[in-house]
Amino acid sequence: MFMFVCVFLEDNSGVRYPNVSRLMLQGKIITPRSIMTCLTKTIKLLNLKHLDLSFYCSGLLLLELLKQSPNIHTIEIPSAFLKELKNIKQLRSYTNNQIKKLILDYHHHFYHSFTREKMNDLLYLFSNIESLNLECSINTLYDFNVIVSRLLKDLKQLTYLSLKIPYNLTKITKDYCIQLLRKNLIDTNKIQMIIIDSHVPSKIDYRIILWL
Repeated sequence: MFMFVCVFLEDNSGVRYPNVSRLMLQGKIITPRSIMTCLTKTIKLLNLKHLDLSFYCSGLLLLELLKQSPNIHTIEIPSAFLKELKNIKQLRSYTNNQIKKLILDYHHHFYHSFTREKMNDLLYLFSNIESLNLECSINTLYDFNVIVSRLLKDLKQLTYLSLKIPYNLTKITKDYCIQLLRKNLIDTNKIQMIIIDSHVPSKIDYRIILWL
């Protein structure tokens, strides 16, 4: 069951929805304590598995939710907030131990690329993820080379990786990716890869997907 919650509405009815497993928060900024008060009256936190904070990201709120919702294994957050999350010391133990699937989006007000700095924050916070979906684009060839190599080397549990690349980086082909991985001593024998829209001239990002 999916629930969409506008966080500026506080539900005081005491009605509970025990089967909610996926939660999206959106609305104006209020305190994490107020949101937690609302949520504990509305849903059963133990049943949450998927948390979407793409439109409302607060490190303190994420910490409280992970503390009270040990079954959350998938989160969606804007890549712009990785630095904020890294600064909350307690958070790392929960994100590293609980989160298996991470979806990094761009902020709904601003376009943000995925940089090497964000990669370092990701590796610090989410070292045990099995699935990574980058909805924010890697904008330079150098960043692509460094980021892909580091992610595949350092994320030991990773089995799925999806990347967005801007249309102008035409050099990135399947053969290019395979050579990059081999150059970095990454075994390509078990890796399956597809590149979507890489040969269609269009001013949109295209996607690279790898199964490991």
